[in-house]
Formats: sequence, structure tokens, C-alpha cells
Amino acid sequence: MIHQMFLYTKKKTTREVFSHADSFEILSRRSRFFLKKPNTKISAMNNEFVSLLHSCQSPDKTIRDQAESLLISQTAANPSLILGSLLEVVINTDDRSLKLFSLLTMRKFISINWADEVSYDLKQNIKKAILGLAMVNDSNKNVNNCCRYIIVQISSYEFPEEWEGLIDEISEYMINQDGIYNGLLLLNELCEDTITFDIFFNEKYRIYIKVFQFINGFNFSDYKLLDQIIKLYTNSINFYKLIGEINNSYNQSINQFLVIINQKIIDNFNDKFLLEEDYLNCLKTYFDFLQFLILEFRHSLELEQIKIIVSQGIVNLKCFNELYQNDMEKYEESQMFNNLIISIIAYFKIIMNYKKLNKFMVDQYPFIVDTLIGLNKLSDAKKESLVDVNEIIEDCLDKDMNLNSFSIRDQIEDFFYNNSTLQTLLY
Repeated sequence: MIHQMFLYTKKKTTREVFSHADSFEILSRRSRFFLKKPNTKISAMNNEFVSLLHSCQSPDKTIRDQAESLLISQTAANPSLILGSLLEVVINTDDRSLKLFSLLTMRKFISINWADEVSYDLKQNIKKAILGLAMVNDSNKNVNNCCRYIIVQISSYEFPEEWEGLIDEISEYMINQDGIYNGLLLLNELCEDTITFDIFFNEKYRIYIKVFQFINGFNFSDYKLLDQIIKLYTNSINFYKLIGEINNSYNQSINQFLVIINQKIIDNFNDKFLLEEDYLNCLKTYFDFLQFLILEFRHSLELEQIKIIVSQGIVNLKCFNELYQNDMEKYEESQMFNNLIISIIAYFKIIMNYKKLNKFMVDQYPFIVDTLIGLNKLSDAKKESLVDVNEIIEDCLDKDMNLNSFSIRDQIEDFFYNNSTLQTLLY
């Protein structure tokens, strides 16, 4: 239920409950007046309508159920009237809880009534207002999140035929760091839920051109923005996979972006480490992206970029191992750090499957093995007694071992599994 997302107020007395029940009777009579006159407008800050919305969030189940039932019945009879009123509340209220509740209620009613029962003018007003709210930071991030969900939801009905300018409208807001971040979040959600490969490459809408122009011109080094840029590019080139063939212009686009993103990663990450969420999330997204790129588009990669992405794995593994060995207790407790290490090991595992890439990593096998042994807390003397890869795991199980450490060990085991060349380096 929508009301469960909000903090309840103090429990109401019996007297207050009866007072609310009386007000519902009055509101019900007035609602019948509204229903008789479909063109009548409810003022957004009309006390009775706002009171109804507050009652929908009441901790008292009887009051809450009555209010929700009344709101649903009014919406069923005149969707444009109630959606328009909810929009006005969203625009005018300073009450954060009320604004979020109104947005959530709009989202629910849009899913039911948008296709056939909402007036054209109101649809335009809702799209314009909600997009604006989605793109401008609100003190309550849930407001931005809910507005994005509504835009994606509306897009499933209207984009692209009835909302051709959506991508351009989003781009108009992307003029500062906050606008760019919110725009990237929305574009990623659209790519995941609404935009299909035929729309993405349709010359009428030219979405693929607009996206790549933005990505190639991107000049921010903020980790949170870089994280979303990499995700947008991953979502974008994922559409290529559905085409079956990638022509030379697409190959050029893939490598053009890879040159840009690799240089940004080198400039902003190499020889630098921050135990911060944005930093770790972005770097993990980068290695997840490289895994995807190798699995799906390795034939499109140029030789120089292959060398760089292999080198990036080695450089970062070395850096993180040094940090880990210097302060194991600190980094074992960081789930994000452990997830990043696991992603890098999985990345090496993928590279080894392809000769075109693996030939640039073979010389680094001894270093990789020694590093993974270090991550596994195994001494040089210990590795001489190992018989098979399973004992890498079994011999290092300590009573105080935490789940994060086990996850790394588990990934290390998979790395050595069925690879005799690597296993010989253990002895």
C-alpha cells in the first residue's frame, strides 16, 4: 500500500476518528458535486482535497481505507480532474511527505488511466512538470526517483510517436553537474525499460547519434557522473548486439568511446585510491563494462585499446593488493572493495578465454598468481604443499574468516579451475 511508505503520526483518539468520519461524509457529498460537473476544478491547496490526501496516509486503518476508497472512486469517475489536482499539489506544496505521496498516487493512477482517459492538455502539463522535477535536484531524493519512474512510465505509452522531443527535452536540462547526473539516470532507465534497438537506431529520432555526441563530448571527471556515463554507453552498445552485424561506423564509435573512457580512468583512478562509495562503484562499473565489451564486441576492438584494458586490470590489481596487505582488517570489512576485487578477477578469467587478448596477459601470469595467493593469505611455504585447486580454499579457512573474504577466495578458485598453466605456477 502507498501509505506504508510514510511515517505514521501519533494514534488518533476516538473523538478524532469520529470527526474524520463526519468530514468524509461532507467530502463525499462535495465529490458528488464535482462528479456532476466534470469541468469543475479543485484548487490544489483546497483544504478538503489536501485533507483527503493526508487521511490516505493516516495511521488509523479505518480512516485510511475510507480516504483511499473515496480517492479511487473520484479518480475512476474523472481521472483528469484528480490527476490535475494531484499535479497542482506536487507543484505548490512545501510538505515533502505530501509531495511524495501525491507523486506516488499519480504514478498509480497514470498506470490505470493514462492511455484513454486523460485529456491531451493535462498530459502535456504532467509531462512538462514531472520532467522538470526529475531533472532538478530535490532535497528528498525519493521525489527525483519517483518523477523518473513516472517519465519512464509515460514513455511506455507515448515515446516516441507522441513524445518525439523527449531526448531533446532531457538534453536541455543537462547544462550543469546536477542536471547531467539526473539526465544520465533518466536516459539509462529509458534504455533499460522503454527504448528498443529499432527506436535507438531510427534515423527519424537519431537517438544513437545524440547519445554518442554527448558521450564523446563529455568532459567531467566526477566519479558519480563517470559511473552513469559508462552505464549509458553499455546500454547503448547493447543495442548493437541485437542487430547481428556491426558495420565499420559502429566499430569506430565503440573504439572512439573506449579511447575516451580509458584515458579518463587512467587520469582519475590510476595511482589514486579512495575508500569512497562513488569511487569504488565507478571502478567496478568500468570493469563490468570491460567484461561485457570483451564478451560481445572483442572483434571490434583495436589492438592499442586491447593492450590498455589488459594493462588496466594488472595495474589496479597490484594497487588493491598492496592496500589489502597493508590493512587487511580495514578492507575485509568493505563489501564494495571486495566486490571490486572479485570483478577484476572475473575480468582476467574472461580474458584468458580469448587468444587475441590473452597473449597480452601471459607474461603477467606469475604476478597474477602471486597476487591472488597474497589475497588468499597464503605464504610461499604454504603453496608448496598444495595438491589441487580445492585446497587453495580448504587450507585457508580460518574460524574468523568473514563472508567477504570467502567471496574473494571463491572467485580465485574459479580463476584457477581447469587451467593447468596457472596451476603449475602454484608449486
